[in-house]
Amino acid sequence: MTRIHTDQAPFVGDVEELGLLDRCDRCGAQAKVRVTLASTLELLFCGNHYHKHAEAIRPDVVAIRDERDWAVEERPQAKEGAS
Repeated sequence: MTRIHTDQAPFVGDVEELGLLDRCDRCGAQAKVRVTLASTLELLFCGNHYHKHAEAIRPDVVAIRDERDWAVEERPQAKEGAS
C-alpha cells in the first residue's frame, strides 16, 4: 500500500509515483521514498537512507510518498520439466 504523508493538502496530488528508473540520491539503489521539501526540491531515497535521514529533513518536508511497503507481483513459477 502506498502511503502519502503531507502537512499541506494541495501537495498530495503533486507527489509523483516512483518508477523503476527513480534512484536514491545517496547510493543509486531503487528509490522507495520521494520527499518534497518546502523549497520545492525533491529528494529520492531507498528505504535505508530515508530511515537514516528522516529526522534531519522532517522540519523542511511538505509531502512524502512512501512506497516501502509496496507489494511486488510474484512471478509465476516455472513448471517442472519445462526448459
